[in-house]
Amino acid sequence: MSDLSSPRPGRSLRPLLLAWAALVLLTLLSPLLSHVLKDPRLGALVVASILWAKAWLVLRHFLEVQLARTFIARALWIFVSYAPLAIVLTTFLA
Repeated sequence: MSDLSSPRPGRSLRPLLLAWAALVLLTLLSPLLSHVLKDPRLGALVVASILWAKAWLVLRHFLEVQLARTFIARALWIFVSYAPLAIVLTTFLA
């Protein structure tokens, strides 16, 4: 007997394909924006934002963090927030 009240992973490939396309688009957008933006501080903020967006896509669509227990989900969000936060802090404090 299965427990129908517990959340289950999705079975459709469409959200994964859309997330993958968004990751590719963000990856291609990164060098373009870094070339266009002349201010290094603004560029660092854009890079940190793109990194955060990519991490969100991976956690949400590929690791399905919304189905994880609260402790694991929080640990993953804290882990992926280190890199964007480090970029911003080193840009503005260095």
